[in-house]
Amino acid sequence: MRHAIDGAAARAMRKSQEEAPTLVDVLDERAEMLESRGVLFNTAILEQTDIVIYAPDELEFSPELSTLKSFARSLRITHDKSFAESAMTASSAKHRILIFANVTDAYDAVDWLMRVRKLDPELAIIVTSTEFSSNDLTTARAGICDASLRQPYTTVNLALGVTAALNNNREIRMRSLEDHLDAGIVAAE
Repeated sequence: MRHAIDGAAARAMRKSQEEAPTLVDVLDERAEMLESRGVLFNTAILEQTDIVIYAPDELEFSPELSTLKSFARSLRITHDKSFAESAMTASSAKHRILIFANVTDAYDAVDWLMRVRKLDPELAIIVTSTEFSSNDLTTARAGICDASLRQPYTTVNLALGVTAALNNNREIRMRSLEDHLDAGIVAAE
């Protein structure tokens, strides 16, 4: 049996649904509140972290990236690959993150990132691009980066990406060390 809803009740339901905040609105509001309190990012780690943001093109950087400046030990922004490399190798910070923003030329990016990864395996790398179908916070792209974010992204996604990159980088290095130790034990036998 169907229940009839009169016109006034139906209009009231539609109006309440239109005024009700969406899940995205609620999450964005919560993220802004957490960000303003410094809770969204692990500030204890970021205070010991030097970050270089490298974008190959003269594009505007997302406002989300600027939030890192409030928490990081240092934040440098550049359009020059050589500067990005030298800034990271000169850093004495406990943690270091390279954010390769606005990747448009995948072939050039992959070659450079593989070289950087080989030269400095302790450098956590985040890649951002509009070409990615989604965020990847796993070690699936470990050969070139520790996390990747689809642009545009939110401050929440950036915070998750920073945390994932640092954790994934540590995990990748531990696996590599275990592989070397296992190989040494096998060779010694």
